[in-house]
Amino acid sequence: MDLCNLDLVALSALIARGEATSREVVGAHLDRLEAVEPAINGMVQQRPEWSRDLAADRDQAPSSGPFWGLPYAVKDCLEVDGWITTFGTKGYADHISELSATVVKRLDAAGGVFLGLTNAPELGTSIETDNLIYGRTNNPIDLDRTPGGSTGGGAALVKAGALPFVIGSDFGGGSRNTANCCGLFAHRPSLGRVSAAGYLFGCSGMKGQMCRVAPLARSVRDLEMVFQVIGGSDPDDPKTDGVAARPAAPRQNGARIALVSGSPAAPPEPEIVEAIKTFGAALEPMHHVETPDLDSLFAEGGDIAYGLFSADAGHLLRQAVETVTGLDAMSPSMAFWLESVGKLQERPASDFIVLMSRWEAFRLTVNRLFETYDFLICPAAPTVAPRHGETLDEGFFWRAIAYTTPFSLTASPVLVVPAGIGRDGLPFCLQIVAPSWADETLLAFGRSLQEGEGEARGLIERALAVPVQVG
Repeated sequence: MDLCNLDLVALSALIARGEATSREVVGAHLDRLEAVEPAINGMVQQRPEWSRDLAADRDQAPSSGPFWGLPYAVKDCLEVDGWITTFGTKGYADHISELSATVVKRLDAAGGVFLGLTNAPELGTSIETDNLIYGRTNNPIDLDRTPGGSTGGGAALVKAGALPFVIGSDFGGGSRNTANCCGLFAHRPSLGRVSAAGYLFGCSGMKGQMCRVAPLARSVRDLEMVFQVIGGSDPDDPKTDGVAARPAAPRQNGARIALVSGSPAAPPEPEIVEAIKTFGAALEPMHHVETPDLDSLFAEGGDIAYGLFSADAGHLLRQAVETVTGLDAMSPSMAFWLESVGKLQERPASDFIVLMSRWEAFRLTVNRLFETYDFLICPAAPTVAPRHGETLDEGFFWRAIAYTTPFSLTASPVLVVPAGIGRDGLPFCLQIVAPSWADETLLAFGRSLQEGEGEARGLIERALAVPVQVG
C-alpha cells in the first residue's frame, strides 16, 4: 500500500485501526519528499528527523481525535515558533519566529506532525512561485511550468504526493490559482471563519478583509477535516468575533446554480469554456442550472480589485520592501509588481473613499445574487498552468486573476474543484462560490460532486488523475 496515494481521511482511519503508525505515515511522506524535491523545490524549511521523532511520540500517546499523527506543512508566510519564516523576502532570510500562527497551534494541538514550510513568491505578490532566497518551484506535472502562486510550493508537493495537504493563503487568488495549475481542491474560507493571526507582516486593514488562510488537498473530505480543526473564533484575530459554525444545509440535490463559463474581461481558453459547459450539463439531472449574464459583475469586481491593489501606486509596498530587504535585493516578481502599479497615479483620498463605497456596493450585489442562487460556478482561471516566465507580463497577470479577485472582495467561501483537462493535457479547475459563512454547505456540496454517482464525479476524477513527471 502506497501511503502517499491516500488522502487524510483514509490515513486517519488506518492509524485509528492500528493498521499504520504515525511514524510510518510521516516516514512515507518524508521519503517521497526526498525523492521529488530536487525537481520540484517546494519545501524550504524542514527537519526530517525531528518530524520522525514527533511522529513516534504521537504513536506513544493516546489519540485525541481523527487528526492525530497526520503530517502537514504550511506556506512560508505563517509563523512557526522556532523556525525560519521569510515569506520569500531576503531581508527575512534569517528571521526566526517567536510565535506560531493560530492555525499551526490548532493543528499541533490536534496531534498533527509538522513537516516544514513551503515556498512562496516574495510577499505573495506573484502567480509564479520564485524568490531570491530559495529559488523557483516547478510544477510536478510539467517541470517547465509554474505551479502558480502564491501557494505554489505546497500545491506542487501535494500534487506530487509528498504532502497530503498544505495550509496556504489566498489574497487575490493564492491558493485558488495554485489549485488550478496543479489540479487540486482548495478552500478559501468565509471572512472570519479561520484565524489569520500569525500571518507574517500582519493581516489587518484592507489586507485583512481580503486575505484568508486557505488549505489545498486532494479531496473535499480532507478539506472538511482540516476546516474542523483550524476553524473557530480567536481572540488574536478580531475578524473571527461572533462568527459561528453553521451546520450544512441538508439539501444537496435540487441546488440553484448560476453557471458562468467565461467573461469578456478575461476570455478562458476554449477547452475550459467547453469543459465548464459540460460540467454544468452533468449537474442538470439533479440541480437547477442557469446561465445568467454576469459579465458586469466580473468587470466591476476586477476593476475594484485593481483599484485597491494600486491605490497608492505601490508606495507602501515599495517602502516596506526598502525597509525590510532593500530595493536592490528584491525578486524579479516584486520588481514587476512595483513597476506595474508604479505606472499609475497615486489616488487622492476622495477617490479612495469612492472606491471603498464601490467595494461595499459590490459585496451587496454578490449577497443579493445568492438570494436567487445557492451556488455560483465559474472558472478558477482563464488558462492552464503557464510556462515559467509567462506570468511576468502585465496583461497575462491581470487576466490570470480575473476570476479570483472579485470574490476576494466578498465574505463568501470559495471551493476550487478540478474540472477537466485542457491544453497540452494539463488540468484546470472551476470555482464554486457560496453565500457568506456557508462553508459547511459549500464543502458538503463539493463532496457530493466528488463522491456522487453523477457525471461530474467522472470529470473530477479525470482531472485529478493527470500524472506527474517526478518520483
